[in-house]
Amino acid sequence: MPSNSKKVVPSLTEDQQHAIKILRKRIEDELNHIKNINTKDNYLLRFLYCTDFNTQLGFAKIKDYYENIVAYPKWYSTDPPIKIKPLIDKNISVIVPASVDKDDRPIYLFKVGNVDIQNISIQEISFLDDIWFEYLLESDPHLSGKGICIIVDFEYVTWKFAKWFNYRNVKIGFKKLALVPFKEIKIHFVNNSKSMKYFLKLIVSCVPDEIKKQVHFHFSDQETLAKHIDKDFLLPEHGGYNKINYTRIYKSLFEINDVIASNLNMNKNDTNS
Repeated sequence: MPSNSKKVVPSLTEDQQHAIKILRKRIEDELNHIKNINTKDNYLLRFLYCTDFNTQLGFAKIKDYYENIVAYPKWYSTDPPIKIKPLIDKNISVIVPASVDKDDRPIYLFKVGNVDIQNISIQEISFLDDIWFEYLLESDPHLSGKGICIIVDFEYVTWKFAKWFNYRNVKIGFKKLALVPFKEIKIHFVNNSKSMKYFLKLIVSCVPDEIKKQVHFHFSDQETLAKHIDKDFLLPEHGGYNKINYTRIYKSLFEINDVIASNLNMNKNDTNS
C-alpha cells in the first residue's frame, strides 16, 4: 500500500513488460476515437494485474472503463485531491491504512451517514472513490490483482437519501464501480438504519452480476463481518480494535496530489469528431 505501510512491489518479468507494450499498441490503434487515455506503464499495469496480464482482457477492461467515462462524464472526477479537501475532511470515505480482509484485499471504508445530503451530490461523493482508488493504485498497481474490500456503513442514513438512491443513480454508480480495475470487488453493508430495508431492495436490483455474489449484508451482526475481516483491521463501531489516524492518511494522500491530479485530468474526455 502507499507510504503508510511497507509495500513489496513485484518486479516485472520480460513477458509482463512485453504485455504493457502490446496493450499500449492496441490502445493507440483501436481507441483513437477517445481523446485522453493514460498509457503510462504504471497506469496500464493496473489493468494488467487485475486480468493476470491477459492483454485481451486488459484491453477490454480499459476500453469499457474509458467508454463509461465518455458516457457519464459528470460521474468522474477531474480535480486534484487538494481542490476538494473540505469534502475529504468530512471523513466520508478512506482507504483504511495497512488493513486487509482475510483474502488480502485492501479495505475501503464508506460512511454514508457522514454525507451532508442537502449540499453534496451523489456524483461528488463518487469523486472520492476516484481519488482514493488512484491513491491506492498509483502507488501500488499490483494491488489491482488482489481486489478491493469495501465496507459500506449505513448508520445514520435517513429517508432524505431517497433523492440519491434512485434506480438510475444506483445503477450508474455500481456500473462505474464494476469497471474500476480490481480483480475482485467484495462489498460488506454494515449497520442498520430505518430506511435500510427500502434501500436494500434497490441496491440488490442494481448490483451487476459480476459482483452480485460478492455482496454481503451484515446489518448489525458484527461477528459475521469478522468472518471476512480480522477484528484487528475493523473499527470499534464494526466490532474491531482498529483506529484510523485521518490526519496521517490525508497527509499521505496530499503528498501525491500532483500525480493523482495528472491521472484524473485524463478523465476530461469525450470522443473525437
